[in-house]
Amino acid sequence: MELVRKVLNETLTIAVFVFVMMVIIDYVNVITRGRVQTLIRGGGFKQYIFSALFGLIPACLGLFLVVGFYVRGLISFGALFAAMIATAGDEELLMFALFPDKTIILLTITFIIAIISGLLIDRIIPILKIRTCEECELSEIHNEDEHFHYFGFRETVEILKNMTLARFLLLLLLAGSVIFFTIHLLTEDEIHSEQVILIIVNLIATFVIITVPEHYLNEHIWNHIAKRHLIKIFVITFSVLFVIELLSEFADLKALVTGHLNLVYMSAILIGLIPQSGPHLIFVMMYAKGIIPFGVLLVNTVVQDGHGLLPLIPHSLRDSLLIKLFKVIISGIILIVLYFTGLM
Repeated sequence: MELVRKVLNETLTIAVFVFVMMVIIDYVNVITRGRVQTLIRGGGFKQYIFSALFGLIPACLGLFLVVGFYVRGLISFGALFAAMIATAGDEELLMFALFPDKTIILLTITFIIAIISGLLIDRIIPILKIRTCEECELSEIHNEDEHFHYFGFRETVEILKNMTLARFLLLLLLAGSVIFFTIHLLTEDEIHSEQVILIIVNLIATFVIITVPEHYLNEHIWNHIAKRHLIKIFVITFSVLFVIELLSEFADLKALVTGHLNLVYMSAILIGLIPQSGPHLIFVMMYAKGIIPFGVLLVNTVVQDGHGLLPLIPHSLRDSLLIKLFKVIISGIILIVLYFTGLM
């Protein structure tokens, strides 16, 4: 029971952090009405930089925007590839929750790799006579909401008086989280910055839940983030943590992994090929527990792209396969560098 309680507490903390960050990111994206995406227009070197920056946006929002630009013919295949390399998927938020300092280092490395590889890919494609997507149609990108508008004080009060079940449950979740994190903060001997950040982002998300219109709440937050992401993240996180903690009770996982490091690196590449968030979580958790080295997490992060590739597959399966092929090649180069530098 102690094992279950420990895993449950850790899972709740991670899942709530990911949820509130998704709410805040989606809210910022909608209130700007996608204006920030104009930065990526115009081609040239800046398309690689801003594509990679959009790729760094946690979860699917940034990548979906970049895919939308690509299928419109507004950016090159190399710029799209840069975004796919830079992304860490939904796992990025988990990494910030578990090891923020190392996450910044990891994303800085992937960002540099993304820009360089994007430039090289655009130079190599014409030489190899590879034809990329030529007849892509407009992709549906979820960055605007015509029903969105700001509420005044009176409207907000009226909404709270006639609160829907969805809004009530979301506020209950956030209020409970704030109370939980505050109690932990006040009962510990020293103040941890992570807990302060958790309280702040929960309060910001609470403000969003209280002030957004009903349509936005239902479509963006309840149906998309809460139902599709929160439940999945909770279940997968709990399962992975439970398995790792359970195995750790009976075996020295770190010693086992160290003895078969080549297989672990190969697994990081193969699992990274799955176009979905979730399977890669195992490497995030194993790194957080000190079981695998940084190099394994780096290789897996480079190969995976969360579910950002899914909107591209219906438009061009060949381009999707090309992205994965080039990613495997780049991960191989990274492995060679790690090997000769003694970091593997």
